[in-house]
Amino acid sequence: MASQIDICNQALGHLNVSTLIEDIDEGTSEANACRLFYDPDLRLMLRSFQWPSHTKKQALQLVEELTDEEYAYSYQYPNDCVEFRRIMSGTRQGLETNDTKVPWKIVRGETQRLIYTDTSEAVGEYTVVEDNPEVFHPDFVKAFSYLLAASIAPRITGGDPMRLADKCLSLYQYWMSFAVAKAATEDSPGPPPDSEFERSRR
Repeated sequence: MASQIDICNQALGHLNVSTLIEDIDEGTSEANACRLFYDPDLRLMLRSFQWPSHTKKQALQLVEELTDEEYAYSYQYPNDCVEFRRIMSGTRQGLETNDTKVPWKIVRGETQRLIYTDTSEAVGEYTVVEDNPEVFHPDFVKAFSYLLAASIAPRITGGDPMRLADKCLSLYQYWMSFAVAKAATEDSPGPPPDSEFERSRR
């Protein structure tokens, strides 16, 4: 299991930095660089793919029924959501086709983000904000460490004269592809539902 400091030190290692940090708030240049980019890069990682192990399905909190909008209902945008994925269909929640896809859109309300849809008692599926690195898979950690290394490279290496950021981004893409492929094995939704044509033939 990796910790936040483990991921930061892996990123520093990718840049050939021998100095390791012990605390992200220790005030060193290495720690300050990691602290600046850690959370934004983590959110980018979480948003970039629908990781099954970071996916949540939850009934949305109704705000109001709408009378002068293109949709009928507005719901609160979940506080723990980093990327909203869909409104789940009540007919077959595990799969989504053109026939079952529920239209929705995110708008900015007066004080918060809202989700508009025509579905009553809507259930949302989304990627959660995950701050505990102990639950990250090793391939996710590897990809994340290379992304973080690319972000901190200019600060750590005095402008990145060796273009280490480019090398780290290439390795990030490699490990990201590997992590996505592994994550795909965690989700087996089964065969899609029959089409209307197939149902009519019965």
